[in-house]
Amino acid sequence: MTKNILKHLNVKEHSPTLQYLQELITAYCSIVPWENVSKIVKKTVCNKPADCVRLEEEFWTQSFKYGTGGTCYESNWAFYKLLKTLGFDCYLTINKIADKSSVHSAIIVTINRSGYIADIGYPLYAPIPIVENGIHHSKYEGTTYRSTCIGNNEYLIENFPHPKPYLYHLSDIPVSEQDYLKVAIADYCDSGLFLDRIIIRKIINNTPTRFDSQDLPYNIHQLQNGTKTRNSIGEENLFNALSEFYSLNMDVISKAFEILKRRTTPHV
Repeated sequence: MTKNILKHLNVKEHSPTLQYLQELITAYCSIVPWENVSKIVKKTVCNKPADCVRLEEEFWTQSFKYGTGGTCYESNWAFYKLLKTLGFDCYLTINKIADKSSVHSAIIVTINRSGYIADIGYPLYAPIPIVENGIHHSKYEGTTYRSTCIGNNEYLIENFPHPKPYLYHLSDIPVSEQDYLKVAIADYCDSGLFLDRIIIRKIINNTPTRFDSQDLPYNIHQLQNGTKTRNSIGEENLFNALSEFYSLNMDVISKAFEILKRRTTPHV
C-alpha cells in the first residue's frame, strides 16, 4: 500500500527528515482534497457510527479510485499511518477550536528532538514548530504560520495574512490510537461535524482553494496574500465544474448534494 500511496502522491521514499515531511504535506494537499462529501455519503450506508469510519486502507483505496480525501479525523489518521510506515516518530492529538473541545485532530512529528505540527486535516500547508515557552513561525508560499506557547502543553496556532488568523488551540498531549478512533467514530453521530453543508479544499497551482455550499452564489475562492478571489459557478454546471476542478468523482459529489437536499426538503 505504501508504494501505491507514494505513487499517488508522486513522491519517492526518503529518510524521515523535515524537508521530506514538507514534501509529503505539499504533495498530499495538492492531490488529496479536504472534503466531506465522502463522509456524508458513507454515513448514509452504514448501520452505526462504528461501521462508518474509513481507516487507512479504505481511505487510500477510495482516494486512488474516486479522488476523495476526508475531514480531519480520517485524513490525519491516514497521513499518520503513512508517516509511521515511512519511519517518522509521531503521535496523534485532539484539540479545541475557540471554546469547543475535542473538535480537531493534529499530528505531532518529532525530528532531531524537535516537535512539529503536521496537520493535513485542517489543512496546514507546512510543518509548524512547537517549542515550550516560545513563539515560532513557518511558511508555505505566501502564508506564515505561528505557534505561540500559552501554557503547559498548550499552543495557539495562527496563520497570516488571513481575514481570520486564528486556527485552533493545540494540546500537545499524545492520544492513543484507540482513544483517537473513539473520537473519530463519535464524529459520525448525528451531532458530528460537517454534515450540514459541502466543503472542498485543495491546493491548485500552489494556491489554496475552497468551495463551501453555504457561500452563495456558488463559487470557488482562492486565497492569495490574505485576499479571497471568488470565481462563480453556475448551478446548472455545479457538479461537473467541481469534479473537474478538484479531480473528484462527480457521482460522489452529486450523491452528497442529493443527501443534503433530502434532509432539508420538508415532508408533505
